[in-house]
Amino acid sequence: MGLWISLPFALFCLADLPQETINKTLKDAFEGPDAWFLWLASKSYEDAPKKQPEPTQEGTQPPIDESFTSDFIGKKVEDVADWLKRKSDSVNLDANHFAILDRGAENDGTVVICKIGDKDLKGSKLDYLRFAASEAALHLGGMEYGTWEEFNPDGERTAKIEY
Repeated sequence: MGLWISLPFALFCLADLPQETINKTLKDAFEGPDAWFLWLASKSYEDAPKKQPEPTQEGTQPPIDESFTSDFIGKKVEDVADWLKRKSDSVNLDANHFAILDRGAENDGTVVICKIGDKDLKGSKLDYLRFAASEAALHLGGMEYGTWEEFNPDGERTAKIEY
């Protein structure tokens, strides 16, 4: 993996989804890279993975806790991007790439992957693309300079969030 990313990636649930859907999505996302790249986000930074002397890639493994309810239901992509940008340096989550669960996860098993910044990851421009869960984790884990632009060369493939 290149230095363009930092594992794991935050996974924000923006729709009220059944736990079975979230568990299936996490399992499918594991199948692509054979690693737990996605961390199911909660409102508290205290719950987030912390930086360790040895790098960790550990995300959320299913099954999720039966009491889980997303703090981000109904939020906009800009809201969760702001949450990610406000994290402290001690939080071990990629600062420019993340994923979203919306109704697409329930309807067709897809995940929206998001990027904050331009080609050089500068600024606050948001771009997002929809992929099957297994492909989303692979694409995030293999992200390098210019890869995003290869996925979306004309900038017209932006995903619509399905609340």
